[in-house]
Amino acid sequence: MKFRLTLIALLLFACAAPCFSSETDSAELTLSSKAMRTDYLIDGADWICADTFCYAQAVPDMPAVRSCQRVVIKTGSVTRFIWRGRTLNTEELATCNTRAKV
Repeated sequence: MKFRLTLIALLLFACAAPCFSSETDSAELTLSSKAMRTDYLIDGADWICADTFCYAQAVPDMPAVRSCQRVVIKTGSVTRFIWRGRTLNTEELATCNTRAKV
């Protein structure tokens, strides 16, 4: 019994780092103007904002441009958007911002 508990504990510790979110599961953005709120809950991601910078520690696995469009509906247009390690280019940002809150 003691051996089983030790084995379970070792497996839990070995899994701890890869089983929880990593840097590539996060997202960040720069808004075109100051954030109207300090936090937003969008598609299960908790965005924290200060001035024009917003960050979400854990975001769902969705296409980056689609995610950006869903975010700007609530936050307003962005000048930079990084989703799960992928930075949107100028053309993608323009597509994203077509959905921005006015």
